[in-house]
Amino acid sequence: MSRPGNNYIPLLSSWAVPSVVNDICARAGIDPAVTVTDGLDGFLDGFSTTNDHSAASAISALAGIYLFDPSSFDGFLHFIPRGLDAVFNIQLNDLIATGDEIE
Repeated sequence: MSRPGNNYIPLLSSWAVPSVVNDICARAGIDPAVTVTDGLDGFLDGFSTTNDHSAASAISALAGIYLFDPSSFDGFLHFIPRGLDAVFNIQLNDLIATGDEIE
């Protein structure tokens, strides 16, 4: 609420979650060319962290709120939204050693 004569209008400023994740990775020394944040969605009004916390803990805090998980494969660091369709199903028999030779 503003006082009479004060024409202050709050700025509408939000940061995209992919942008914040990329910034944290870059500050941790991770090459931006290897981070994949295409699937992330959402905006945040602010996020505070210090050098006392690792980049992993900062990303973990964001992941808990914006529901994504980091995964490293194919030479890239992917940030994958939770709740997507499965891309592969592993059968129980594939997890249990049967003594057979692995092909």
